[in-house]
Amino acid sequence: MVSRVNRSKFRKSVSTLSVATLLISIFIGLGIWQLQRAADLQELQKPVIDKPAISLLAIAKPGVALPDSAPNRIVKFSGSYVASLIAPNQLGRENTRESWEVGIFELPNTGAILVAREISATSGPRNPLPSEPVAIVGRLMPHQNEDRARFINKINILARLDSALIADKTKLPIFDGFVIVQREAISGIESSLNLISSEPARSTVPGYYWQHISYVVIWWLMAGVVVFLPFYQKFKQNEDSETDLRSRN
Repeated sequence: MVSRVNRSKFRKSVSTLSVATLLISIFIGLGIWQLQRAADLQELQKPVIDKPAISLLAIAKPGVALPDSAPNRIVKFSGSYVASLIAPNQLGRENTRESWEVGIFELPNTGAILVAREISATSGPRNPLPSEPVAIVGRLMPHQNEDRARFINKINILARLDSALIADKTKLPIFDGFVIVQREAISGIESSLNLISSEPARSTVPGYYWQHISYVVIWWLMAGVVVFLPFYQKFKQNEDSETDLRSRN
């Protein structure tokens, strides 16, 4: 009988220890996660310093997702425009909404990429794109995930700047992301464009730094409570036993 009681107590202790260990691990992990988000938020608040322009092909390949180091880099490449599109409802300077003229730009025998060329004054007919060789310098941006326009059934309207939407408009493999033009030279002559603001793209981490740190404190405090709870229960049991013993005496 005593052996059964001991085994029962042992199983209960092991079960309690397992649950406590699991909870402690979860709370500590959540605290570390919030600490990392706080660090990420601090990093995102630092100013972006542009590096010298680099060849697009040095950091990106057609048909392959952009590596983490590619977005925001200033890139240069040459080729020609093959089609003109409009990307409505894009976020411009001072949070204004703009329509952008976007070209499908082909790098000879290599691939095609979307190039946000300039702010469009109209969503209707536009001047034809240059047919001569073009050299581009611009900021490489990650593709957009959310539609900016709802009338996507119209010809030459882009719901969002995403290479997946132009797969049927070129025979070449397509680069991920898009480029916002900073300089454009047609046959060596600089273009006069109504340039789009090419502010660096920033990933967003919700909340404020102090919020994430407060969550770190809360989660690790919860882990401390789980560690302390078994000792408190043992202390409480001993105290109750002593009180019961005194009352009998």
